[in-house]
Amino acid sequence: MLKGLRTLFTRRVLFNVEMNNSVDCELFLIQQQLQSMIADPGNYIAHDCDLNDTLVLCQLTHHHNGYIREKAVQCLGQKEDVAAIEELLLAANDWVKEVRLAATIALRHLKKDKNAAAFAVNLPLIRNLLQCQRYDHRAFVDEILRFLLTENSRPQLTCWLTCPDKKLSRAVLQTLIEYGYFNDESSLLLILKQPDEGLRMLAVTHWLRQQLPLSEAVLTRLLKDRWPRIRQATLFSLTDRAIEIPPALYSALLLDNNMLIRLRAKNMLNDVMDVVQFWRHVVTSTEYTPSQRRAALYGLDSIHDANILKLAEWGLSQDVFPLRLAAMYILAKANPDGGVKGIILTTLANPDASGLRFMVNICVWCRVPLTFEEIRQLLENAPSVKHACAYCRLYHNLNKWACLILLLQSQHKLTEEFAGKQLAIWQRNFNLSGIQPNAPQRQQLQALFTCNPELHNKLWGYIPFL
Repeated sequence: MLKGLRTLFTRRVLFNVEMNNSVDCELFLIQQQLQSMIADPGNYIAHDCDLNDTLVLCQLTHHHNGYIREKAVQCLGQKEDVAAIEELLLAANDWVKEVRLAATIALRHLKKDKNAAAFAVNLPLIRNLLQCQRYDHRAFVDEILRFLLTENSRPQLTCWLTCPDKKLSRAVLQTLIEYGYFNDESSLLLILKQPDEGLRMLAVTHWLRQQLPLSEAVLTRLLKDRWPRIRQATLFSLTDRAIEIPPALYSALLLDNNMLIRLRAKNMLNDVMDVVQFWRHVVTSTEYTPSQRRAALYGLDSIHDANILKLAEWGLSQDVFPLRLAAMYILAKANPDGGVKGIILTTLANPDASGLRFMVNICVWCRVPLTFEEIRQLLENAPSVKHACAYCRLYHNLNKWACLILLLQSQHKLTEEFAGKQLAIWQRNFNLSGIQPNAPQRQQLQALFTCNPELHNKLWGYIPFL
């Protein structure tokens, strides 16, 4: 009996040796064929390259010669080196059918539990095959994804959910969702802690669309998320499912900086509390933060409260900067040419750049009628380069010649790059109406171009009259 066992063991060893020798022999033959192709002077590659080097073979998978690409892929398949997975995935969409087939065979040989981590890292490339139009890769991609989702390989995949690489983490989550492996609350809470908004939105969209259970912990976390779109989607889902907002979040949602969230929360809470009275109280109360008071004032404006203008005028007199900015916007929207215009000009000229961009936006959004002279005075007295650059947006509200004059006058106050961009905007917006500059404008342009002949040469096609 011992003799029989010894004979069986000997045969198995010999079989394994023969198999290894067979693989080595096949690899050697392919390398010889590849070497003979490389020796052709027309293949533009060093003749002494080491074909046992995986990196060299990976480079050859991008060679212009399809036969060389095919042999390089076959060599990689015989070597079974996980470092080649990325190149093999690219080769799986090669326009040469033989290269594609060799790549898919090589990838199937690598599809082992010990290589699951290497496949998981390349998940974005694997899923990208679904977007390729040259071949239908759905069955092949499904085969790899199911391999990664097996019980032994899944931990190697899910560990990348929290990685900083956005493409990889999103691809992992999308795969788990598609195959029904994302349905536990702990996984959702883990993802909601990640900084990637797209990843969080993907998880939340799936969770809400499938109407999976919303515990108080999950609901609170969703309604406190940093990204407004997640808070919006959650409120819309609560409305559709007739789920009430937790009382602890009433104030936070009604004073949210996002208008859609404030209005949705108001509509959901109208039967629970007097929202209008709450907003009025917040605006005039010092117990709340400046941003909360501003949000309350915007909330009253969005529902066209009867006392909004009085509250805005009152807010304008307060020493609370966010509240004053909101009040200026509301008053400018109601009467752009009213008394608020002088306050806007004073604020624009303030050396403190806080709120400067928002003030410029008010002028543009509310069409505050600033004259050429008013804008020129702002430019001449600009406290900093930042102020001068911000004022440029106001120029484009004037006619094209007044805008050009101001741009030329402000060249020395702007950075060279920013000045070039503003001139490009003027050229792009230039209309061919044929309206010529009036006499004073023509004189100013003549003087400005005399001082700067380079700009004259650059813009000569737009000013044939000079």
